Amino acid sequence: MKKFIFFCIMLFMVCCQLSTVYSQTWQELMDSTKFYQDAQDFQTAVVWGEKALIRSEKEFWKKGKNYIDALQLITQCYYYMGNTGKAIEYSEIIKTTMKELKGKESADYAEAVGNLGFLYDELGRFAVAEPLYKEALDIKRRIFKEDHPDLATGINNMAMFYNERGDYKQAEPLLKEALEMYRRIYTGDHPALATSINN
Repeated sequence: MKKFIFFCIMLFMVCCQLSTVYSQTWQELMDSTKFYQDAQDFQTAVVWGEKALIRSEKEFWKKGKNYIDALQLITQCYYYMGNTGKAIEYSEIIKTTMKELKGKESADYAEAVGNLGFLYDELGRFAVAEPLYKEALDIKRRIFKEDHPDLATGINNMAMFYNERGDYKQAEPLLKEALEMYRRIYTGDHPALATSINN
């Protein structure tokens, strides 16, 4: 009899915990993720981020913006934790999802590709990073026919990749192109322009 009562109490406690998790909205779970991320408690943030990811699949369409937002937060947390390999794993999912959702000729897909290139670059896998940076830049050049901050950033990222490898011949014209574009976009003082001048 005591075992049965103990079992009932334990079952009740588990049900209460589950109902608390499932009663939380996607936004509440994301708010908790951001709270722990801001507090630099990235492990706890990842736990909440995973819950938000699951919740987004139940509350919204799996391939929707909310799903991607949760994936991006989790990716950031793993990166800040120093677990670049795990960040790449989630970034690959973002890239695939963005391709399905927006298509290959979209700014969002280009950003996902560029972010993945950055993570491989950080991991020292330059042979994988370079074509990703190039793909992201090529897409941005096709999308943005005129000066645009995203295009200037893509050019600058490619330039910095070459610059950090000591390939100044490829880096220099890209750095000049990015700087000139930033100057046309931003008049006066602007952090992006200052960074480009500094590069």
